[in-house]
Order: sequence, then structure tokens, then C-alpha cells
Amino acid sequence: MSPISYYYDMALWLSPFYSGLREVFYGASLLRLWWLLVPMALGVAILRWRRRYSFPAIIGFTGFAEMTIEIVVLLAFQALHGYVYYEVSLIVAAFMVGMAGGGVVMNWLLERLKPPPFDRDRSFLTLSALRWVTPLRVLILVQGMVVLYALTLPLVLTRVAAWSFPILTLVAGFLGGFDFPLADHLTKGGVGRVAGLTYGADLVGSCFGALLASALFIPVLGIPQTCYAVALLSLAGLTLLL
Repeated sequence: MSPISYYYDMALWLSPFYSGLREVFYGASLLRLWWLLVPMALGVAILRWRRRYSFPAIIGFTGFAEMTIEIVVLLAFQALHGYVYYEVSLIVAAFMVGMAGGGVVMNWLLERLKPPPFDRDRSFLTLSALRWVTPLRVLILVQGMVVLYALTLPLVLTRVAAWSFPILTLVAGFLGGFDFPLADHLTKGGVGRVAGLTYGADLVGSCFGALLASALFIPVLGIPQTCYAVALLSLAGLTLLL
């Protein structure tokens, strides 16, 4: 699944207006997945040095990953079934429902992750388990789930029926929705600052995800390698938490 044709069409359409873009498109067409390792490693090193920006950065990574996955599902549906315009509203709506649902569920869980008071009626193992499950560990678990989801998505896309594609974005939305309350809870600062920082990071990540996924990664790398790039980015976010 490498929809390279529309990349060439875009290059052909733009070249009469901007002749210099021909070399840009040619150079970009040489992109390989392993090229992304160096900027990701550099970004992780910088963010581990400036730890206070780690959680907003993870939200930015999540925004990039979620938007990329949504576009992957849309283009995979078009490539496999040929009529995405009939399904685009359901796929996008399912993603938004998943985001909202994930946020609601995680807010509910955060209320129950608060350190419990000592209770003689509770066993030591129960209290120890409740104290072990912290927001940071839950966020690590969610990031790991995003990595696994991105790795398995190329295999799933070719084996599911057309009607189940909205379910794929629903699950992706849930995973993305889980991250927001956790990152807000873990980021230090006032409510206004934290909300603005995480929301802004998500918008920046989503913007770059929509642009790079549709214009470069999917046509040049193909859908499977784009999903692996998302897994690498989520793995970089996971590294920041360890």
C-alpha cells in the first residue's frame, strides 16, 4: 500500500508554477524510514535535558500520531475499497467520539487513582496495588499501547471488512483521549498554563502530522512504514517517561 501516484500528480501540478519545487519533490522522494531516527534521538535527548517540557511534548507526539493514523485509515480505505467519500464522515466521527470517550474514562480513573487513606478493613496487598497504580505508570502503559497499535495496524487494515474501519479510528481516538488528562495531571503549573500548553502542543503535533503524513510519509514511505514511523515516535515519547 504505497499510494505514490498522487505524490507525482502533486509534483507535476505544482512544477509549472514553482519550478524549483521539482528538485524538492525529487529529494523528498528519497526519504527512508531510518532517516527519522537521528532527529527523534536528538529530540529525546533535548527533552530529557529539559524535563519540564516532557509531558507537553508527549501530547505533541500523540497529536502527530493520532492525526497520522486517521489519515492512514482514510487513505487505506480509499486504496482498498475505492469510495472513501461515502465513509469519511463515519471514520472522522468515530475518531472524535473515541477522543471524547477516552478523556471521559481517564478523568473518571484519575479520581480513583488518588492515594487512598489508610483503612484497616483493606488488605495490605490491596493498598499496595492502589498506591502502585500512578498516573505516570498509566501514561507509560498507554504509550506502550499506542506503539503496539501502530505496529499492528498495517496487518489489520488488509484483513478487516470495510464497515470496521471506523472502529480502527475509534480505538485510536480512545488511546489519544487517554493521554490528555494524564499529561494535564502530571504537568506542573496553574490550570490555565497547563491547559494552554498541552492544547497548543496537540495542535502543533496534529498540524505537522496532517501535513507530513498526507504530503510525504504515506506516498513516499507507504502505509506500513508510515505506521512504523508512528510507532517510533510513540516509542520516543515512551522513552521520555522512563
